[in-house]
Amino acid sequence: MRIGFALPLIALALWAEHRGFAGATNSVLRERADLARAGGGDLSGLQYAYPPLPTLLAVLAPGTLGVAIFTALCAGVAMQLVTARLVRREVPLLLLGMLVLGLIAVPALWFEATQNLSGFLALMFLVIALDGFVRFVARNDTIGGFVAGLMLAAAFLCDPIALVYAVALAVAAPLLATSQLRHQPGGVRATLCVLLFPLVAVGTAWAFLEWRFTGGAFATLRIEAEWFSFDDGVLQGLADATRSVSRVALRSPVYLVIGALLLRRRTAVGLAYAVPFLGLVLAAWTGFALSDALEFALLNLIALYSVPRSLSRDERIALAAAAVLQFVLLLSWDPAGAEFHRWAQLLF
Repeated sequence: MRIGFALPLIALALWAEHRGFAGATNSVLRERADLARAGGGDLSGLQYAYPPLPTLLAVLAPGTLGVAIFTALCAGVAMQLVTARLVRREVPLLLLGMLVLGLIAVPALWFEATQNLSGFLALMFLVIALDGFVRFVARNDTIGGFVAGLMLAAAFLCDPIALVYAVALAVAAPLLATSQLRHQPGGVRATLCVLLFPLVAVGTAWAFLEWRFTGGAFATLRIEAEWFSFDDGVLQGLADATRSVSRVALRSPVYLVIGALLLRRRTAVGLAYAVPFLGLVLAAWTGFALSDALEFALLNLIALYSVPRSLSRDERIALAAAAVLQFVLLLSWDPAGAEFHRWAQLLF
């Protein structure tokens, strides 16, 4: 099933390679992988190896085409996981198809799903982390909390945006946790440890390894000069980030309707469901922003992961209407830049 979802994207990757296109993000990743491998047995190449998980996959992949195929396979896994969740929630087949179509009807997302391995891997892990967090808040599901913490750590191995979501979840968890958990001795501290310890452990371990073998830590991250720059001022930057993410959210009525359904059923769950949006605002404000296409994918993947059980007839109608509206809105949306248009012109 996962390979089946990935096959159309693999075909796009093969066609792009045939037409002579190589995405800038995957090309840079491949160059870093070559530099890391050239470091040899002394491991001095670790200074080029962040993010380590995509870099490792790029080392194993045969050229930029191999990296693109790995990216397509990750996208196939993400789509299979979402579809399986909808099936387990007993969403009617027609509604399921409409919801999935409302996600995949963005050509810019096809581009990201073949040409941005780091971003798509981070996206997949963040969606699973946020789903675990919502389950933790909704049902006091301890396993959901552990899943959230582990997936945040995995996302950090792919993209530093995981740091932003770690902060967002750490702030939101004590506010949204059940009263039973908040009143237990050490409950809040335990929650924060479950969410943050895996990421802190992974980040510290990577910093130590890089320092031990290269003399410095996070060399690749330090070249990012745009973080926390606030060129237009702190408050203006926050306002611009909020407007930018809000534009994406307004083109995601499925995300908004599912949020309304969750808020209607249980307030704490609806508030937890808003964390992905707030995390995107915080990321855009501080310079860790995803592309518009990946922001759209994050909101809609977490929406499909969070479809409530036992939908009433009115709720099914509302979701179907949201899916149709979203599809119509996407027909006139172009969330991509010049590289996507060059890719599209070559392929289509």
